[in-house]
Amino acid sequence: MGSLGDPQIFTVILSEPVETVSATAPGSYTIDNGITVLSAAFGTDTRTIILTTTPMMTQRTYTLAVSNVRDRATTPNVILPNTQRAFTLDSTPLDIAFVRPAPEPIGPSTRHGPVLISEIMYHPTNRVDGRNLEFIELFNSNPYFEDISGFWLGGGIDFTFPSNTVLAARSYLVIAAAPADIQSIYGITNVVGPYTNKLSNSSGTVRLRNRQGGIVFEANYSSDPPWPAAADGAGHSLVLA
Repeated sequence: MGSLGDPQIFTVILSEPVETVSATAPGSYTIDNGITVLSAAFGTDTRTIILTTTPMMTQRTYTLAVSNVRDRATTPNVILPNTQRAFTLDSTPLDIAFVRPAPEPIGPSTRHGPVLISEIMYHPTNRVDGRNLEFIELFNSNPYFEDISGFWLGGGIDFTFPSNTVLAARSYLVIAAAPADIQSIYGITNVVGPYTNKLSNSSGTVRLRNRQGGIVFEANYSSDPPWPAAADGAGHSLVLA
């Protein structure tokens, strides 16, 4: 358990991965001394829970109680009711070495080539309307256009960019399993496809190759920690940062 300098943000690390509904319910957590848990969300993996609370005081001891949280077993195991852990907030100033700088903007200096895979939606939510929102997004980081005609995407899927496929300076292009579905739901027009096959819902690699077959950019992904759990069927994508 810990708090990185914010008296309203509290991190809880459990002994094993837990399922979403019970772990992200604020009512599964209580803190004494008049503190209210306002929200609960996964952190970097499905063992880490970020609690948002009403303000806590430094140098004061609190007790966190956890109930009803279930693990991810086929037959879920439930944490023992009212499992408790005492903690005290420390007022020691945060070491600047722990402060993460702002993410570097996507640009030519970031990667070897100007065109890169900037976003992957490998496991979209199963929608009641049946629309397929699986996609890959490319970004041209150059301050001038890039002709990617004849380039192709490989890995779990297969797609060759047709003639006259030109990415404008600092622009994006979405390659979709079902282009019409992406255009309808997201309201964008810079969409091509469809590609053959589909992205694995668990883990995989997507490669962008040039006309000669050389790898321009390669992106790996996985549904296992420390990869974000929210990208595994919860409606979120993986974004290069």
